[in-house]
Amino acid sequence: MTTNEDSTISFHMANRAATHLGRKLYSTTPPALAELIANSYDAYASEVHVFIEKNAEHIIVADNGKGMTLDELNAKYALVGREKLKEVTPFGFDHRDPMGQKGIGKLASFSLGDDYEVYTKTEDDSQWRYFSVEYDRFIQDESEYDVESSLRELPELLKEYDAFEHGFITVIHNLRRGVTAHTIDSLIMQLSRRFYIKSDTSNFKLYLNGNEVDLSRNAYYGSMDYATYVGFSEEEIKGLLGAEERSIELVPYNHKTIQDESIKQNLESLVSEKGLKGWIGTVEQPKQLKEHGNNANVVVYINRKIADEDVLKDHANSMIANQYVVGEFFADYLSSDSEDPITSSRQGLDNADPEVNDLVHVIKSIRSTVIN
Repeated sequence: MTTNEDSTISFHMANRAATHLGRKLYSTTPPALAELIANSYDAYASEVHVFIEKNAEHIIVADNGKGMTLDELNAKYALVGREKLKEVTPFGFDHRDPMGQKGIGKLASFSLGDDYEVYTKTEDDSQWRYFSVEYDRFIQDESEYDVESSLRELPELLKEYDAFEHGFITVIHNLRRGVTAHTIDSLIMQLSRRFYIKSDTSNFKLYLNGNEVDLSRNAYYGSMDYATYVGFSEEEIKGLLGAEERSIELVPYNHKTIQDESIKQNLESLVSEKGLKGWIGTVEQPKQLKEHGNNANVVVYINRKIADEDVLKDHANSMIANQYVVGEFFADYLSSDSEDPITSSRQGLDNADPEVNDLVHVIKSIRSTVIN
């Protein structure tokens, strides 16, 4: 049981980090919420509950992860922009490679609202540790911001989470964007698209307003009629795209079709040595991609979280056939091989990184083959 009931948590950050790393990084709700969900995944939660209702006055993100002690709050949570410390794998869980890298995901709350409250508890605590953070006060000091914390019971608003023996709950207030029925419908699709997690193998489930969100497949899978793939076995790609449920022509990619020897060597190395997996395919009608929130883009995932929504955005293809093309690549190796493969805006992969550049050219080559 924690004994120091009332204690200070000291946030340390670079100048105006809350503005640049939180408020201005996420211009819409889905990527900001995805950052908070990723933090729950990294904390080995088996379930995360997001509540965001029409005309809502607050957003709740609650998980049953490991929770944080006061010492951990000061040593991990309150340090912004530093390399994320590795978590010890809890008993009964398989190791999870972290989705977050720089410890800035917590600041996504400031993209959603002007202030937020936190309740957290570890398995050794009998009560929840509470503190609140206000954006206006957070940005007043250039380097340090102290908040008072205390131990307390959950308020009536959060009573349903009393069953959690440990966890982390964020309640965001004074929302910066209105919530409509369309917002919620879009969130279901966008959150599903931002992760690739099989709940039956990862012991992780996401609920939006009480309904489970399927994180193992994207909506446009049901519209696929062809896909060429690399790195996957035939059974893996069938399972991923649901080929057992409907007719999809699946063709393993032939490396020999690549004319550029350097790209051919890069692809062979990325697949055999780095574990790259991916596919590019086509749908029956372009509108099927737009309906499902993907405008003929090829996306890249790192550690099961989307890292780039359109990895070929700087390599546009004007052929009409490109409107039918969609793809996904899983490049977990980038999280360890590259110092930081994500751009400073956190909106996509950094093409200036040599590893990213190699990947982009490989994907571009595969897309050209599929279009041709």
